[in-house]
Amino acid sequence: MAFRKLVKAGLNYDLILSTGFVSEEELDKLYTNAALFVFPSLSEGFGLPPLEAMARGVPVVSSGVACLPEILGEAAIYFNPLDINDIAAKIKNTLSDDRARKNLIQKGFERVKKYNWEKMARETLKVYQSVLQ
Repeated sequence: MAFRKLVKAGLNYDLILSTGFVSEEELDKLYTNAALFVFPSLSEGFGLPPLEAMARGVPVVSSGVACLPEILGEAAIYFNPLDINDIAAKIKNTLSDDRARKNLIQKGFERVKKYNWEKMARETLKVYQSVLQ
């Protein structure tokens, strides 16, 4: 994402961290110290990164495309990923409203309870078994 555009839209560049690949240890540190997780995806298969953030108590502001509203539900604030002003406004509003952030954190903890690896494995096995029968 072009950070200069976010600055023009009113966000401080120093507040934004964009990373490449990070280790699990680094990822935990990033989540632990994050005030907000922003997910500007244009296309998504499932949306694990915002769920990881929610599981660690980080409020999520996400693109409203593809499956993300279905996966994240009311536990995220959504923006149009093609509208830099909408992205900036949603980030600024969420960062400046402690009550909204706390609400997103609580909703995020509740939302991630809906998903787990064991449940996914059982459901995938059922699909395979039904195909083989």
